[in-house]
Amino acid sequence: MLRQHGFTVLEAASGFQALTIALSAGRAPDLLITEVTMPDLDGLELAGVLRRRYPLLPVLVTTGNLPDGAPRGDGRVLFLAKPYRPQDLIRCVRLLTQPCRGSGAGATPTGLRRQETPGVQ
Repeated sequence: MLRQHGFTVLEAASGFQALTIALSAGRAPDLLITEVTMPDLDGLELAGVLRRRYPLLPVLVTTGNLPDGAPRGDGRVLFLAKPYRPQDLIRCVRLLTQPCRGSGAGATPTGLRRQETPGVQ
């Protein structure tokens, strides 16, 4: 779906594979889209490792169950609740990958929750 909208997508089957792909690229990804529950390394841990290396990396976390006490971040993180509509995913990706403009910068699409202090420091 993201490819149909002009985005380049690198896929991974596990958290460790995603980490390997991201670090081997030699530069920060434009955006990390991850799931809270993944094999080997969960999405919040993956995002934390990558944000330590690339502090401005925007992160989209998809989840059907946000864990209580999820670590907090800096506002460059969105949680997208499952199930979500394809148009919400596209809007979220655009929101995180385009510079903020005007008064709409804090707006989020339906089903999205902007975290001022979400899970990845």
